[in-house]
Amino acid sequence: ADGHQVSLVVLEGHAGSSPAVRLALPIEQVVLPVARPAKLGRCPGLANALRRLPRPDVYHVHGSWHMALSDAVTVAREQRVPVVLELMGSYSAYELARKPVRKWLARRLYQDATIAAVDCIHANSQPEADQMRRLGFKNPIAVIPVGTDVRSAPSPVVNDDLLEPAWSGRRWVMLKRDDWRLLIAGHGEPDYVEELKQQAIRLGVMNQCRFTGPVSAAQKDWAYANADGYILPSRQENFGNTVAEALAQGCTVGTTTGTPWRELEENGCGWVEDPTVTGIASLLRRMGATGQQEMREMGQRGRALVADRYSLPAVH
Repeated sequence: ADGHQVSLVVLEGHAGSSPAVRLALPIEQVVLPVARPAKLGRCPGLANALRRLPRPDVYHVHGSWHMALSDAVTVAREQRVPVVLELMGSYSAYELARKPVRKWLARRLYQDATIAAVDCIHANSQPEADQMRRLGFKNPIAVIPVGTDVRSAPSPVVNDDLLEPAWSGRRWVMLKRDDWRLLIAGHGEPDYVEELKQQAIRLGVMNQCRFTGPVSAAQKDWAYANADGYILPSRQENFGNTVAEALAQGCTVGTTTGTPWRELEENGCGWVEDPTVTGIASLLRRMGATGQQEMREMGQRGRALVADRYSLPAVH
């Protein structure tokens, strides 16, 4: 929109992932397959694809652990083009503790050297920047949150398939009460989703839960705008896009200290608890004890917070 030419090079073919979304012009897009084994994230054609594109003013590389990202940084150094690397939470203490042997090897073989070679690290929050300093990286770090689309009014889209008619007029969150409902939207590993469903059955609350599976952007916005509250029960987030998305639709949010959203309580638009079963239970109790009028007022404050600090114009 600002008149910049954007070329997007994206990989597809990772296990458990959907095909790359094809974008329309004026964005020039190149979609490349990952080589097997896909978990290594190798793409033999990536370097040449980048060399064939017009020489850019800057490279912005997203993510880590995939070997193809190192190829992108190598091409940037070869062309003497500044390169910015957005880690997207992959170097948090929580993430480094997952599959630690594999990540220990990747860090020593190529990943740490790749990060050290970039001109700037793009962190989405101050805690993520602080973590990179603790790990010893000396690169300049730019803390830039994820920009959120804050429309003039909450989404008016209504989708009859998203919620059963019996839910109309009910409050949404999970409590052992007949007048509350829990909507679980999005995709997940099939075994994990089935485990959650079985747990809901064991707890006797399955009739109060709705597992929607993947939802469109319009359905998601509608769900945020019509829910009484949204909870992100995450152990770790470098930013937590869904928190900003929910606030932008005027939805009160509860999340954990594993996210960088302590300002929810500071600005009176949500709650933050420890990322434990006890902490999530406390979020549910606090949300359930809050009246609908107060929830609406909290939602309005949350929407104002996102517009002021995290909207696309504010981040730009």
